[in-house]
Amino acid sequence: MRLALHIFKKDGRRLWREIAVTLVLLGAVTRLDRQRADAVPGLVEGWLNLLLPVAWAYLLAMLIHQEPLVGDRQFWITRPYPRPALVAAKALFALVYIHLPSLVADGAIVAARGFSPWHSAGAVMWKQVLLVAAVTLPVAALSAVTRNLAQFAIVTVASAGVGLLVLSGVHPFPRSWMVRTDQVETGIPWLVMTLAGITIVWVQYASRRTAASRIVAVVAVALAAAVFLYLPPDVAFQIQCQLSGTRREGQAVSIALGKDAGLREQGRQIYFPGRDKQVVAIPFQVVALKPEAGVQLRLLGLEIIGRNGERWRADLRPKKRTLPQASVRMVDRESGWVHLSLDRSVLERFKDTKVEVTGNLAVIVYRERESLRAPALFPARAAPGVGRCFSTMSEEFGREMLKVTCESASDLPLFTRVSMVHPPSAREWRHRLADSTTFYDRPVVTWLSPLHRAQTVFHAVEKPEGPGSQWQVPRDALTQAEIAVVAAWQTECMNLRYELRDLRLQEFVVEPIRP
Repeated sequence: MRLALHIFKKDGRRLWREIAVTLVLLGAVTRLDRQRADAVPGLVEGWLNLLLPVAWAYLLAMLIHQEPLVGDRQFWITRPYPRPALVAAKALFALVYIHLPSLVADGAIVAARGFSPWHSAGAVMWKQVLLVAAVTLPVAALSAVTRNLAQFAIVTVASAGVGLLVLSGVHPFPRSWMVRTDQVETGIPWLVMTLAGITIVWVQYASRRTAASRIVAVVAVALAAAVFLYLPPDVAFQIQCQLSGTRREGQAVSIALGKDAGLREQGRQIYFPGRDKQVVAIPFQVVALKPEAGVQLRLLGLEIIGRNGERWRADLRPKKRTLPQASVRMVDRESGWVHLSLDRSVLERFKDTKVEVTGNLAVIVYRERESLRAPALFPARAAPGVGRCFSTMSEEFGREMLKVTCESASDLPLFTRVSMVHPPSAREWRHRLADSTTFYDRPVVTWLSPLHRAQTVFHAVEKPEGPGSQWQVPRDALTQAEIAVVAAWQTECMNLRYELRDLRLQEFVVEPIRP
């Protein structure tokens, strides 16, 4: 123990400048996070959420390379350096100079935003576990198989390039308002990388078998990328259901062909798919659902089967700059449409025959309860089951808008509804948290924050008009309007097989609105 403390003090003296830089950056992030009044961070905070992990990574790499593990000419291998003492010293350094300051900063942010640090302790500690898996362990493993800081930087840049290449084929739009499986799709790769990191650090400090450790690293990266890109969505959803503890074997709901009333016009408003594509919107009804429950759906598979046995299977894998060939969207609690973007040649193949549309749906059943009701403009208030919510008026991109933001130390309920109600006219505008996406030319990911934030936007206009009028609220209605936040709890999830028979696809073709 005495030697471990000696090494710890020696590293602190040598790296005090790097430690000071990380603490200054952490203090700046903490200050901005405590004062933020929007779900989206400002320019400086967004960049600091990228720069601080880089600074931590540099500090950790410098720490490991104080006693490099690669090669046979470093001084320390000729000294009485017991490996357990060396590992303990490095772990203590990371704990004292990275994780402990981060934990204190998280507690300060949580308390400043009106949450009890004691009640939020579990969520705050879980963030430290994620920080170990995302920064500390990967950097320690990478540093353990590189000879010096220059080699570490080259390998890090190359790894980042591979990561960007993998992400380049992923759809950029978030799916936070849909049935989520992203905890599994990203969690399994991180688990693979974490186990590989533990293995590499253990092997290097125990026996310094660098070649074997590098092979483990390459295999782990390839396996994690393969899982992230090619894990079947139905498998991811089944795992997500098991983890949620609300899985159900029976069919609480079923899907049937619905009436076309009103759906055809709404189906036109999604997007313009391109001149070589044809949009098909097939309405459906959700039946056998309890009146007090809501449902969210996500396609796990879709196949069109013709009378002569000819088949066409939709590609549901997300891709950059293109939407999936098939998706499903709910209009209300009991109806929605299956939305297909087909090549004209595919539609021509099934032009003169009835077809069957079949596949699997991820089904989430949830219940709602009003959590908060307040004037349109209101300060931060507790919203039981959600967290704390507040609203602000702002002007962005030349438009005036009312933003309703909710935040919590725990995950925000997936289907939280935010409605604006105007009692004099009995009108209601229904939105959901995180139901819209704006593209920024700067970083907006705040994964270092201990709080989860999401918002929805009501556009204030003189007179609503156009296809996007459901997002627009008359400016004079804001003075008497109220905001209702309705929390939703997941009660069941299931993998549902559906079959829509005897369809003529030509009957459901719609002409989408051109942008």
